[in-house]
Amino acid sequence: MRRIMAATALAVLVLGAGCSNNSSGGTGASSAPTTPAASPTADVAANTKQVCDEVKQLNTDSAKKVADAIAKATAAALKGDEAGAKKAVDEANGLTRDWVTSLRAEAGKAQNPELAKALNDIADKVEKLLGPDATSDMMNKTVQEAATTLKSLCG
Repeated sequence: MRRIMAATALAVLVLGAGCSNNSSGGTGASSAPTTPAASPTADVAANTKQVCDEVKQLNTDSAKKVADAIAKATAAALKGDEAGAKKAVDEANGLTRDWVTSLRAEAGKAQNPELAKALNDIADKVEKLLGPDATSDMMNKTVQEAATTLKSLCG
């Protein structure tokens, strides 16, 4: 039950913890560059925005899927259906593992070394939450640190 509560809190908190899309005005990604070839700095900035946008969507989608599985586990546990609760917890754990794998894939795409490192670090910390010693406090700390890190790198 402790893992169910930790995973539920993780899912709820991460829904709002992804990279925010706080672009202020501008013409957006569809603007044509003013020079034939973009500078390396512009390429890294564009890549960072793309990776941040993908991570934001990944976090939103993954958190919803995990939260849905946890809701099933909680409902089953409240009904005394241990087998149903275990099945739903296993589903949530599998979804969390997929999430970790996807975070690492996004880190591999990131040209900004700070963003790549941050995504790998976040993936490592989320993965540790699958362990038997995970606590709600660990989960809260992981989510808060991830949100702060992503906000500083993604805006």
